[in-house]
Amino acid sequence: MSASPNFVVIMVEHFGANLCPGYGPTPLRAPALERLAAESVRFDQAHCPAPVCGPSRFAFLSGCHVHNTGAYDNGSTIPPWLPTFGHLLTSAGYRTLLCGRMHIHGLDTLHGFESRLSSEIIEPVLGTPADFPAPLVPLRPLPPARPVPLDYPATDSPLHRHDEYVARRACEFLRARPRDPDRRPFLLTVGFLAPHPGSDGHPAFAPLYADYLRRELPLPDFTPADYEALPEHVRRLLQIAGAGREIFDPAHHRRERALHLARCEYMDRQVGRILEALRDSGLERDTVLLFTADHGENFGEHGLWGKMNFYQEAQRVPLLVRAPGAPPAVVSGRVSLIDVLPTLAALAGRPVPFPVDGLSFAPALRGEPAPRGEDGLLFSEYHGYRSAGSAYMVLKDRWKYCRYRSEPCELYDLRADPAERRDLGAQLEFEPVRRDLRAELDRLLDLDDFERRLERYNLQRQAVYEALEASPVIRRDTAARLDAVRRELAEPWWDGGQYMAREKAKARPFVPLTPTERT
Repeated sequence: MSASPNFVVIMVEHFGANLCPGYGPTPLRAPALERLAAESVRFDQAHCPAPVCGPSRFAFLSGCHVHNTGAYDNGSTIPPWLPTFGHLLTSAGYRTLLCGRMHIHGLDTLHGFESRLSSEIIEPVLGTPADFPAPLVPLRPLPPARPVPLDYPATDSPLHRHDEYVARRACEFLRARPRDPDRRPFLLTVGFLAPHPGSDGHPAFAPLYADYLRRELPLPDFTPADYEALPEHVRRLLQIAGAGREIFDPAHHRRERALHLARCEYMDRQVGRILEALRDSGLERDTVLLFTADHGENFGEHGLWGKMNFYQEAQRVPLLVRAPGAPPAVVSGRVSLIDVLPTLAALAGRPVPFPVDGLSFAPALRGEPAPRGEDGLLFSEYHGYRSAGSAYMVLKDRWKYCRYRSEPCELYDLRADPAERRDLGAQLEFEPVRRDLRAELDRLLDLDDFERRLERYNLQRQAVYEALEASPVIRRDTAARLDAVRRELAEPWWDGGQYMAREKAKARPFVPLTPTERT
């Protein structure tokens, strides 16, 4: 590997290791990822630092735990003082480019990168409402099952035109690179949205969905007795999400699995286009390609669809690294997405001149162990919507400990119970294990101090949002600035914001909790 290799970093949305080729049996047809997995160093125990889009990406970009980023939920954005691996490699003389999805709000969507080849799918808004914890409502019986429609849910969503445009722009850059007079090494970071739920509607999905629906897909075995055995936090998560007794219906899971697999297969096609452009341009021999996802997808296990919990399906992400001179291998040691920044620095031969929480896994590409080993400590956290407060996960040895602000803790023995069906959080004989893991959490983070800071942050953010919304002058000026940005970009996927405006109109209005409810 050269002293200053090129980097192509691909992060996709909402795609767990449980579906990725190379990580075990999968019903997904993904020839591009299957080929990439066979050519790469595959990290079998890669975890996200937060099981939700924005915070996980902010931690990924900065190499820091979410509580050290200053951006705690999907309405946050990266503070201007937080360095990313874009800043790091720009300072090291790299040409740094972003292309597509990275969940960055605000008018500055670069954050250390020199340029963008494609803009963010989300609006570059100036302020978002605070994400106060949901009230701790009593648990109620599940409502009756909703009908399960099996037709294809077509919409006019621009989301897939966005991913096609992202792939096209990334490929254009790679194919033109051999003739580019700018000979600096480059970092190209590409973000795809397609696997995200709610992104149905692309005509290409219809035959894929119909084919998966016809197949004998493996379905989750989830019964009413399994629901009653779920921890309080998970049942409340299902309740807040509006789940009903359809979570016991095989037809519901067959439909949802077919839809998600169709989205993922479509994403695989876009990744395949980038792999082909790398090969055709001759860049493979001096380019490190890293493929991962921001978080996983529960895929119906435990009755859950989506993320925002600490089950392995939501926590484990694929991490494939194809590097010149690194033979294909499997790494069983634990790594986190916060380790990507120090790893890129090490591969580029650069020090990291600012504090980070991640550890470089570059030695594992040379056949050495991953820095934490197979049983080392990993941490994840969640501070967003559909939760009655902050949530924290510590993974150490065979144990997973989940602590909640206002609900009972959970404990799982991943060696004896890899499916996480038996919560040991209330069993007296495991108190020493819980005490040890709580001590690890306390060493990492002062929970009381952090949650006071989080409350302060939300109150400040809500005040800013209300001020921005209260002024017709500010709203008019912001709309004009956003319109000018979009007109200048003239990206073919953009529909003038019509689809996003309709989605926003369908959302429930924000009602902040009273101080009593927050307490």
